[in-house]
Amino acid sequence: MQMNTSETVSQLNSLLRGELSAVETYQQALSSLSASETSSKIRTMCADHESAVSQLRQQVHEHGGEPAEGSGAWGIWAKLVTGTAAAISEGTVLKALKEGEEHGVKEYEETKQTVNVSPFALGFLEARLTKQRENIQALNGLMAQ
Repeated sequence: MQMNTSETVSQLNSLLRGELSAVETYQQALSSLSASETSSKIRTMCADHESAVSQLRQQVHEHGGEPAEGSGAWGIWAKLVTGTAAAISEGTVLKALKEGEEHGVKEYEETKQTVNVSPFALGFLEARLTKQRENIQALNGLMAQ
């Protein structure tokens, strides 16, 4: 099923809000992690999500829309979960980040199947799916240490 331009912009903005939430969540997680290999890897993942924010904003513009400014309800929930996890343990923080990445995979898969985007945007969606999956594997590795 292909969406019209308005629905495409809406779905891209949904992804943008998710990426904004990821940036906020990773930043919050970094504030609770000690300086270590873990924090270095988390910082890299945060930078990756910051790049995705920039690219999604561009995609929304290219599809004739206005990019979302904030992370919305998902961001509030994610920060609450990460903040609560930070009070418990590093492992719990990593698990919360992994759950966010898994949610992102679902969002990107759904968008890839339903939106009518340019070939460049489709390539971006596929690249983000790959990156989200790599982040999940990296978080699994960190949790196993």
